[in-house]
Amino acid sequence: MKKLMFGILMATFLFSSVSASYFSNDVDTLNLVQKDSSWNEVENGARAVVTLSVVKNWKKVVQQRARVTAFGLKPKTKYQLVYYGDETHNDEWNYVTCLGKERKTSTQGYFKGGSFEFNHLDMSQDDIAQKIWLVPSSDVDCNTGKLLVWKPSDILFETKAL
Repeated sequence: MKKLMFGILMATFLFSSVSASYFSNDVDTLNLVQKDSSWNEVENGARAVVTLSVVKNWKKVVQQRARVTAFGLKPKTKYQLVYYGDETHNDEWNYVTCLGKERKTSTQGYFKGGSFEFNHLDMSQDDIAQKIWLVPSSDVDCNTGKLLVWKPSDILFETKAL
C-alpha cells in the first residue's frame, strides 16, 4: 500500500512538473488614458487597465486574451480594443488591427472585466513596440482594418508601448 501511495504521489508530482513547463501564461498590465492635444494625460479623464495574457504551449503561442476595465467613457457606447498597425503597415496611419469583439459601456460609462479574446499572433511576435488603444467602435472598420476618423479626445492611449 505504501508503494502504491508513493507511486501515485510521484506520478502526480511528475505530471504537475511537466504540465507546468509545457504550458505557461505570460501576463502584462497596460494603462490606457485619455490624452489632450499636446499628448499629456487628461487629469480625471477616462482611463482603462488592460491585462494581456498570452498562453504558450512550450514556446508556441496558443491563445491571447485582453481583459479590460474602463471608466469615464461615453455611456451606452460600443468600444473596440485595437493595436495600431497590422502585419504589413505597422505604425502607419490609419491601419489598426481589432482585437476581439467590441464591448458596450454601461449607462455610467464603464465596463468591467470585458474580455477581448483574439487570435492575431503578429502582435506579440514581431520586433515593433505595439500601441494598444481603446476606440469607439463607430470610429474603426474592423473588416478593412482602418480608423475611419481621427478624434484623439475619444481614444484611450497606452502610457507606454508594449
